Amino acid sequence: MILLAMHKPLPAGNTAAHYFTPRLREAFAAASACPLTVVEAPMGYGKTVAVREFLQKGRARVVWTPILGPSADACWRTFCHELERCAPETADAAESLLRLGFPYDSVRADAALDILSQAGFATPAVLVFDDCHHLPAQESGKALARFCELLAQSGIPKLRMVCVSRDAWDGDGSELLGLKGMLASIGRGAFTLTPPEIREYYASCGVSLAQDDADALHAAPAAGSAPCICTACVTARAAFFRGPRVSTGRSSRPWWKRRSTRRFPRL
Repeated sequence: MILLAMHKPLPAGNTAAHYFTPRLREAFAAASACPLTVVEAPMGYGKTVAVREFLQKGRARVVWTPILGPSADACWRTFCHELERCAPETADAAESLLRLGFPYDSVRADAALDILSQAGFATPAVLVFDDCHHLPAQESGKALARFCELLAQSGIPKLRMVCVSRDAWDGDGSELLGLKGMLASIGRGAFTLTPPEIREYYASCGVSLAQDDADALHAAPAAGSAPCICTACVTARAAFFRGPRVSTGRSSRPWWKRRSTRRFPRL
C-alpha cells in the first residue's frame, strides 16, 4: 500500500484508487482457466485485494476462507461453514467434511476429495484459502497444499481453487501441475510497479509525479512494497503532497528522504 500525502486536495470522487497493470490483468485472466491458482507475494503487495477484485468480476460463487492463525482445525471449520453458506446445495457435503476434519494425511485428503466430488455444485464455485502462510509450513501448511493439488487433479466440474500466501508454495506436485496447465502461479513480479506504472498510479490519484522521482521510488529499498494494486486512503483534509522538486542546488536526495518542517493536519 502507498500512502500519499498531497499538496492539494484530491477530487471528491478520487480519494481511493485500485490500480491494476495490464500484465496483472493478463495473469489473472490466464489463471481463470486453471483449477488451482497460487498467489505469492510479501505483505503489502495487495494480494487479497487483487483476488477479491478479479473474482468479483466473474460469475462464480466465491467460498472465501480467511486463515487467521496456526490452527488448521479452525481453518477447516471456517471453510466448511463458508461452503454451506455460499453453496447451500452442498450442505450435506459440508457437514461430512466438518465431521471428517482437516485433511492432515493422505487418508483424510482422499476422503475429503470423495465428499467434494459428490457435492453436486449447481453453478461454478471458487474455493479461496487466504493467508495460507499462517499455517505451520511443514505440517498443516504442507497438508493443505497437498489437498489442493489433489483437488486440482480430480477434475471436479464447476470447481477451482485459489491459495493466497506470503510464502512460497509447498506442494509436492506443483511443477508437474504447472506443466499440465493445472496450476497457475502469480508471484511478486506481477505485482511490482515499474517507474511508468508508478507515475500512472499517482496520476490515477490526481498527482503528477516527475519521472526522476518515479525512478528513485523504484530504485529505493522500499520500492518492492509498491504494489501494482495500490489503495490510496487519502481524504481532502489530510491529503497534502510535498510537491515537485525545486532545484536549489542544496540537495539531490529524493523528496521523501528530505527533512521537512511543513506541518500536516492530523487524520
